[in-house]
Amino acid sequence: THGKGSVTLPTFTPNTAFYNSVVSCSGPGSLEIIGSDGSTATQEACAIGAIGSGDGGESKPGLPISLVIKADPGTTWEIVVYGVNVELPQKP
Repeated sequence: THGKGSVTLPTFTPNTAFYNSVVSCSGPGSLEIIGSDGSTATQEACAIGAIGSGDGGESKPGLPISLVIKADPGTTWEIVVYGVNVELPQKP
């Protein structure tokens, strides 16, 4: 998913175990992701077009997850959560 500034994302329930998330952000300040399981991931400097990853652990499928994004109103971001042993979609 992608967006701008601070937002609470809709709750989702993964149907496969997932391991990690890839985060990219651009704009002033930092970006923090807070999971409903207490996990956090932070990108310190979005001004330089940061790309990083937040370790979601090996979360179990079937458990609902919600994420809160905290960022400057001028910061845009994109988050990709991918499954364990699941091939990422390839861009042409």
